[in-house]
Amino acid sequence: MGCRDVFQRGSCLGGCTFDGSEKRALILWVICGVLGLVFAQRYFFHAFPEAAVDFKVSRTEAQQRAKDFVQGLGEKTWTATSPQSLSSRR
Repeated sequence: MGCRDVFQRGSCLGGCTFDGSEKRALILWVICGVLGLVFAQRYFFHAFPEAAVDFKVSRTEAQQRAKDFVQGLGEKTWTATSPQSLSSRR
């Protein structure tokens, strides 16, 4: 009786063995899994090029770009220097 039969009945207590076809199937699945991992690791950045972009921007440069963007939309910008300045904007 192979492990497939024992697992279907739900009574495998560690005493089951694999027959030849089950061993081959297990080895084939392990090989396919390893090949899949190698393929995914190698071609991830080709499939998703935005993941390979290096986004190094300083804080001040990011703030200036955001301010320019908001002003380009026609909105006014202001700088909060303390929590009191937020409550005085009413």
